[in-house]
Formats: sequence, C-alpha cells, structure tokens
Amino acid sequence: ALAAGAATLEDLISAAYDDTPAELHGLARLQLRAHLRRLAPDFPGA
Repeated sequence: ALAAGAATLEDLISAAYDDTPAELHGLARLQLRAHLRRLAPDFPGA
C-alpha cells in the first residue's frame, strides 16, 4: 500500500483492505491504527 503511494489512513485502508466489504472498513481502520501504533516506536520520525 505504501509503495502504491498511500499517504493517509484512508488511503492505506483502501489499498490494504480492497478485498474487504466497505461495511467492515471501520473495523479495518481500528486494526490498522493498532498496527501503526505498535510500529511507531520502531520507526521514530517516520
């Protein structure tokens, strides 16, 4: 998703969960946010 130019959380959801029904994107957003929070300390300044 990032290599495809996704820059926002919504862009990432659209790219990473393109095979997921739109009504589940709210849950996907929560999951993606949790992943990004977990990764943030490993990539300071990113």
